[in-house]
Amino acid sequence: MKGLEQAIVSSKPVRLVAYSVSPVIESALKKILFTYLKAQGCEVLHDSLYTAVKELLINAIKANYKNIYFENYSSKNKAEEIIGYNTALELFKLELGRDEGTYLSNIARNRNMNAEIIWRQTGEQMRVDVVNPVSMTELEIQNVRKKMDFARRCVDISEYFLNEEDDPNQEGAGLGLILIMMILKSLGGGDENFFINSGDGKTTATLIVPLTEATLAQYQKHIE
Repeated sequence: MKGLEQAIVSSKPVRLVAYSVSPVIESALKKILFTYLKAQGCEVLHDSLYTAVKELLINAIKANYKNIYFENYSSKNKAEEIIGYNTALELFKLELGRDEGTYLSNIARNRNMNAEIIWRQTGEQMRVDVVNPVSMTELEIQNVRKKMDFARRCVDISEYFLNEEDDPNQEGAGLGLILIMMILKSLGGGDENFFINSGDGKTTATLIVPLTEATLAQYQKHIE
């Protein structure tokens, strides 16, 4: 813990590498995040920001698993010509549920295909990057943009369930992105506080949170 506190004070990046969202990773994520928030007297924000960062980590891990699964799907006996993409996607979701994705987690570890959370502190601003070594497809990029555009118009998350559009490609992950943007709205954040970049063999999701009295006041106003 002392080394972590020193890294934060000296503005050095703090990194957490994960192949799955295990209890050990969850515990480490909570400890690092709490230490950053405590340094600025913003511990009250922990649960909300933990939810947001964990959601981004889950998405990054799933993207790695999907890359592994569809590599096998596309290369073995031209499976895509037999069962189709949507059916393969459903099979992938079933694989994630089987033994909590242990099989895919083991492959990811053997290939050193991880997701990395990187914390940086600059003054009163905390930046969190969640990086994984897989670029999004054009379809995934379009879906992310659509969900984020929808979230910008939402007053609260209930609108997602009232207005959810059909996703013919069943890519999913929309609720998580909207939840993150709702959390950032509760902190007074805008588009500049959450963005996703993908290309050159990696995807990076970024959260930027000002840890200030104004942020605390906005959060308190939101929960009252």
